[in-house]
Amino acid sequence: MMFQNTGTTMSQKTRKIAHYTTLGADVQFTCHHGPNECYGNKVQACAIDHIQVNSYQKENTRESLTLEFINCLMKIGNNFPDSIYPGEKCARETGVTNWDNIERCANSTEGSKSLQRFGDLTNSLQPGLTSVPTITFRQKYDHDAQQLALTHFGAALCKQLADPSSKLPTECSSIPGAAAEKSSALFAILGAILLSRFF
Repeated sequence: MMFQNTGTTMSQKTRKIAHYTTLGADVQFTCHHGPNECYGNKVQACAIDHIQVNSYQKENTRESLTLEFINCLMKIGNNFPDSIYPGEKCARETGVTNWDNIERCANSTEGSKSLQRFGDLTNSLQPGLTSVPTITFRQKYDHDAQQLALTHFGAALCKQLADPSSKLPTECSSIPGAAAEKSSALFAILGAILLSRFF
């Protein structure tokens, strides 16, 4: 959900993890759906680290372009006919211009370290994850906010923006149950973190 013309800023982060063990400097991952899933998680971790928006891409922020790219990867998933990972295809479709950097990262120690770092951040969440995906606001987990976000993310986000002294972004006025809430343009720190954990 994008808030247009309100001055309200939302920071969103997507983090992928897998169980891992370390052997010296090497990191080995175990994913529920096997090595291809682990590779996909590395690509997504590298995309989060490497995607940049060019000056001609005025309709995107770095975060929105990253989410579009990851969303494309998730939609295609295992349904790509040529058994080639769909990273290059999704990069073309979403306007990501540095697929080569992302692919190089995913095939190197950098990709493993990136995925490990996101895993450590996710594992530090208190209370720990119990479901996939886990959605947190302001870097804190709240069961009620999680339940609402799973069924109506826009309403959950608008509730998180509540501030009695300010006006609600116009996008929230069309969401049932959110119109009575107020929001603040000062919530530049809002973090809606979508955390996925693959076993």
